[in-house]
Amino acid sequence: MQRKALIVGICLLIINIALETRSFLTGALPVKASEALQETPRKLTTEEYILLNQPKPLWLVGIELSGADLSESNLYGAALYGATLGEANLSGANLSRAKLTDADLSLADLSLADLSLAKLTDADLSEANLSATILNGTDLRRANLSGTNLNGANLSGADLSEAYLFGTKYNSQTRWPDGFTPPDDAINVDETGESE
Repeated sequence: MQRKALIVGICLLIINIALETRSFLTGALPVKASEALQETPRKLTTEEYILLNQPKPLWLVGIELSGADLSESNLYGAALYGATLGEANLSGANLSRAKLTDADLSLADLSLADLSLAKLTDADLSEANLSATILNGTDLRRANLSGTNLNGANLSGADLSEAYLFGTKYNSQTRWPDGFTPPDDAINVDETGESE
């Protein structure tokens, strides 16, 4: 399995070199990096691709994947303690049972992702999109959820002890843990007429 991943990685590296050489020979100028990041999520490097395609569960402690396109990826049970995933596209990703303690997920797109039974203690999810996300039994103790979109999210059985929910948006489709009442400084978009 590791040999196959290595061969795939080498092939991707050769393709990248060929594409860069072609751009150089034809005089095509690359788009400014700042413009590219604003328009689309960044592509994974060959090393990141190989790392993410290793046998599960993955050990990715402290990894830097800001702005990366990880949509639909399988990160089941991954150890992502202290990972930097700000502005990453994780829509539809499987992060069930992932360990994301102290991770930076600010401004990340986690819509339709599965974070059931994940550990997000002390994680920064500020301004993240968690619409229609599965958060059943998720540990969100002391997590920063300020400005987060929780419209249609399922937080049944989640632990929200000491979670910071200022400006968090939710709607009638949001499922909270039994006995939990959103704080007054969270925003019910059904009542305010705000959109996502």
